[in-house]
Amino acid sequence: MKYQITRFKSLEAALKELEPFIRNGEHLETGKPFKRFGGLRSRELLANWLLCAVVNYDSRAADRLTFTSDPLGGDGIIYDSEKDASWPTEHVLVPAARTRAAVDVEAQILKAIEHKRKKGGAAYASGKTLVVFLNAGGGKWYPNRVARRLPNPLHFAVVWVVGLQHVEAGEYVYGVARLLHELVPKAARVAVLVNPANTTATESALRDLHDAAPIIGLQIQVLKATSIADIDAAFAMLARERPDALFVGPDGFFASRRVQFAILAARERIPAAYTQRGYVAAGGLMSYGSDQVEMIRQVGAYTGSILKGAKPADLPVLQSTKLEFVINIQTARALGIEVPPGVLALADEVIE
Repeated sequence: MKYQITRFKSLEAALKELEPFIRNGEHLETGKPFKRFGGLRSRELLANWLLCAVVNYDSRAADRLTFTSDPLGGDGIIYDSEKDASWPTEHVLVPAARTRAAVDVEAQILKAIEHKRKKGGAAYASGKTLVVFLNAGGGKWYPNRVARRLPNPLHFAVVWVVGLQHVEAGEYVYGVARLLHELVPKAARVAVLVNPANTTATESALRDLHDAAPIIGLQIQVLKATSIADIDAAFAMLARERPDALFVGPDGFFASRRVQFAILAARERIPAAYTQRGYVAAGGLMSYGSDQVEMIRQVGAYTGSILKGAKPADLPVLQSTKLEFVINIQTARALGIEVPPGVLALADEVIE
């Protein structure tokens, strides 16, 4: 059966039509539906537009995501041309506060999500992307902390929050955040293994982790290893103390022992995250870090420039800006971890 849908010619054309409604904040809460766009409200169109624009910018692909009306009466469909996948969306509003009293924004977001989750259960929400339009303002909130408090089962494949942050000199500033249901959603205590001999990498990793941990409600336990025997001893301690997950810090020596890490993590049944794809290829659970192939290409370009006569001191300092997220689905199954579809959709590579 064929269905008729409506779409804008481009995201630029959509923004032109949406601009009057963006500038009228009240309309975003109370405005009448767009009849020619399947009955979508202006805030639903705007939220879908923002979501597409952010992902397109992040992936450096101007037309990767587009959106259309939903012929089945939903709140719009987002189409991912790169993965040839469609995301039916369901929207919910967190309205602006009517008083000057302090607003618990995180509680309001979770209340809105719970309302939609209970609306029709798994049959209603399965496969849909839930978009929370946050118009409350006036309060600080942390996406990772909200994500850790998402109901389980969530039913929805993914949750995004689109929120008006502030208006400054006539400019409307919105924030877009994706709430990730982690691979280990109930993790409260995470062990971190670092190599103290690698001073720079260790200090940087621990500083970032200690800054982030209180925000997302994690306790961090730091372990150290500089040798093969130290790695064995660290896993023996992990077997006794049973943290919820392990993060292995960036280090060349650790990378050379990736098979050892994979074997020990599997034996002790500890979900472990790494910073390089090689760990995951060796049997590790997941990695997130710089794309090693991209880094090698940069080194090759530098070498080529020097061989052509360029002075090393005249060349700019480059850092790899391409990050990759890799999951080993077989390892996840062996650990009894069900990887949410939304997390799989984020992965740059899924190793079977």
